[in-house]
Amino acid sequence: MIITDLDFLRKPCREASILEAGDIIQKLEEELHNSLIGGVGLSANQIGILKKVCIIRTPKLSLDLVNPIILEQYDLCSFGGDGCLSIPGVYITTQRYNEIFLKDIMHPNGIIAVGLEAVIIEHECDHLNNILMIDRQIKIPKQNDKCWCGSEKKYKKCHFGKEIK
Repeated sequence: MIITDLDFLRKPCREASILEAGDIIQKLEEELHNSLIGGVGLSANQIGILKKVCIIRTPKLSLDLVNPIILEQYDLCSFGGDGCLSIPGVYITTQRYNEIFLKDIMHPNGIIAVGLEAVIIEHECDHLNNILMIDRQIKIPKQNDKCWCGSEKKYKKCHFGKEIK
């Protein structure tokens, strides 16, 4: 069952061993497959397991991550329509990176993800670090207002039109 208790989702996750990760990944697969809402990623804490394991399932990417760490992030953008199986029916605009580099115990040489795949991985890794999409929510300003990124520049000169699609 997918957890919708935001207080529970903010509890710290512990690192997982490769041995316990296999069982957790299988449970995540089953829950994602049986979800009535439909999703493209799921983290262990979303099914009540406080371990750093998540899965990503898109038409282009099938990825299992165990103890992932995002090491580098490039090209801060806005992403409209960020949704979460643990917050059903809510879709918001968040700040995300268009390109990331991460490592985990399954991919010790690292992975580069770009665009939508980067956003999904960031979202799931955030879950494992007790960060919810609502913590990354931004309000898109008017063109002449200050940018949401904190640069003190006007939005039209800073992040206007920099959206991940």
